[in-house]
Amino acid sequence: MENWFDYFKDRRFVPIFFVTLVVLFVGPLILGILFKIADDYNLLNYWPLALIGTGLWLVILVRLAIADMRARRRGRYEMSPLSRDERCKARSKLKSGMNSLKRPAPRAPDTDLKY
Repeated sequence: MENWFDYFKDRRFVPIFFVTLVVLFVGPLILGILFKIADDYNLLNYWPLALIGTGLWLVILVRLAIADMRARRRGRYEMSPLSRDERCKARSKLKSGMNSLKRPAPRAPDTDLKY
């Protein structure tokens, strides 16, 4: 790339910037507090179990994120919003208990009429 500044000033990288700030400045503070609490209660002996549990939890989260991404790519989550008339009609059907579907169909008119 010829100009790194133009590449990184794009607005899509703003969340990455803030996540990096949080990880670099707030992350060590939170880890220090957690290690202090764990040391006070002798919980550091159980770090392998905690690491396994955290790893399994992260694997599940990554798997769910991948499934969600694939579903979005296939367009399964795209819904068109209902118009006001469609919402009113759906609401009235829900309120009436769908009684309109239980009534008999109207009879076809007689076509064999003799005058």
